[in-house]
Amino acid sequence: MAGSRLDNVVIEYAGADNGISSANCRPTGTQDDAALTVGDFSDQYVPPVDLITNSFIRYSKGFGINAIWHSAGFAPDLASTNTFSANAGCNQTWNSLTSGSCPTGGGCQPQ
Repeated sequence: MAGSRLDNVVIEYAGADNGISSANCRPTGTQDDAALTVGDFSDQYVPPVDLITNSFIRYSKGFGINAIWHSAGFAPDLASTNTFSANAGCNQTWNSLTSGSCPTGGGCQPQ
């Protein structure tokens, strides 16, 4: 929802199968499972850079944040203002403006 923010929260032991199948740039052979899935393909929601800040995401069965919005430049990077540890996947998957336009060499934001 527009205007919503998460600040100083702890998300733990999340990331089970969520049934989502998106066209984002997650690593080949992985599912969309994540502690926090952000985006909306039908409305093309792109989150603000401060959607989640000063927070901990840990022990996820999947990624920390799964980016399923479409945006040029693979922005925003929601992982940069948060702390991630012991997640099975990367901190944040890349989003994609169009299917097949993922960055060379992987589907995760830099760690």
